[in-house]
Amino acid sequence: DIERIKGVVETLEKGKKYGLKKDQLEEIEVCGRILTLLEEKNTDVRFGDWSTRDIEVLNGYQLLTAKPVTYLVNMSKADYIRKKNKFLK
Repeated sequence: DIERIKGVVETLEKGKKYGLKKDQLEEIEVCGRILTLLEEKNTDVRFGDWSTRDIEVLNGYQLLTAKPVTYLVNMSKADYIRKKNKFLK
């Protein structure tokens, strides 16, 4: 995800010399916040606070850290109820 966003920012920065539209400037801002969240805070994108416009930009990139996570546990129902697994505590 970090490499993907850095590539997008790099492409948009190259377009600055030709002039950017308002939505492209907003996209650069959102990408900056994504990079801050991923690199400095070491947090997944799905845990960030995003506006509706931000979410529209995020959906276009289809980042892995923005997708929901499913955890599968291979154990019996009785063990699950007793929480007999180190990940269930």
